[in-house]
Amino acid sequence: MRAAMASQLAEAIADAHPDDAAQIMTAALIDLSAGNPGQGSLFVCAEEDAKWWASIATPVELMAVMRATLERLGDLAMHRDMRKRLFFQLWKSLGADDRARFLAYAVGGSGNE
Repeated sequence: MRAAMASQLAEAIADAHPDDAAQIMTAALIDLSAGNPGQGSLFVCAEEDAKWWASIATPVELMAVMRATLERLGDLAMHRDMRKRLFFQLWKSLGADDRARFLAYAVGGSGNE
């Protein structure tokens, strides 16, 4: 039963468009590694390393890395919740006026209201 299901999964992945397969497999790996220190430890180390580097980086370095990172992320296979977390971190860094202008822009305004 398990082998048959694994074969079906492999066939479905092979039949899917490569972009779709990458999105689905990335999401599945993230979901499966949640709470598992063996699988998720790579993410923990990367997170800790990034926090350490950010703590000593200059504002110019932070901006350069953030811009390059956001450009690189583009259409990479990435779990939707990860993208939401990144956006939320940016959102929290905005003041009330900037949030209001962003929301006005997002619903079709100029953002200058």
